Amino acid sequence: MRKMNFWIVGGDGRISITAQLLAQDGHTVHAFALAPDIPGVIYEDDLGEVNTADCVILPFPVQNDQGYLATPGVPDKNYEMSFVLDKLQPGGPVLIGGFILPELVEQLEVRGLKVHDIFKRADMAVATAIPTSEGILMYAMQETPFTIYGSNVIVIGFGNVGRCCAERFNALGAHVTVVTFELPQYAWANAIPGLVGIHENEIGNFLGDVDIVVNTAPTATLGQAELEALKAGCLILNPASKPCTDPALAEKLGHRYLRIGHIPGKVAPWTAGVSVKNVICALLEELNY
Repeated sequence: MRKMNFWIVGGDGRISITAQLLAQDGHTVHAFALAPDIPGVIYEDDLGEVNTADCVILPFPVQNDQGYLATPGVPDKNYEMSFVLDKLQPGGPVLIGGFILPELVEQLEVRGLKVHDIFKRADMAVATAIPTSEGILMYAMQETPFTIYGSNVIVIGFGNVGRCCAERFNALGAHVTVVTFELPQYAWANAIPGLVGIHENEIGNFLGDVDIVVNTAPTATLGQAELEALKAGCLILNPASKPCTDPALAEKLGHRYLRIGHIPGKVAPWTAGVSVKNVICALLEELNY
């Protein structure tokens, strides 16, 4: 891949590492709304020259919970997405982001802009699942007064993150039940020694003695009936992109609910940043850059 001009707009710790690594490889790297003091990076106060870039890297996810550009590296800054989109020109830089909402994709298309969501790639999804699952395990250890060994854990979802997570809890001696949404997931969960796979509609039969619930499914999975079936004091960890339950109701019923986003950037920014950089370079090579 030839030496390129990158602009990085927003992002967390893993994108900071990505910026550093790209600069070390001899690329020109500009940063806007990114954490300060990254070696080799040129910091910008505005996006006036963003269209001089070969590639613009947006955050993962692109937007925070309030719909602004995700800027955890500079949390005191809020930028409307229109502020960014209005600066980009059709036929300009390659746009790369992650976990891009359909509404934002539509806004980009109206402007004649195409964005590549690298988290829809298998290589990125698997690479992210590993630090995410380790981070979930870290939170489980920090937030409970008992060992993982011997605890009862339900993992909701058996995609990349769910599978890695279930296997790690299982390796530490937890009793792990996996809630699956498709027949192949059900079959695979039951094929792995130590795991018990169940169908989505069976979850109510397995909640009474659960110590930890980990939701990896991007949907609301715990309604009032499920929350009432959990024993008091259950820890509910939700790393998924959307809330899995009503946090206020969960707390009212005596449970602890933690929404834990941006896990790779928090617990393993170097590993995550290396993965992001490698996948971005692979994508750009596929695009003949």
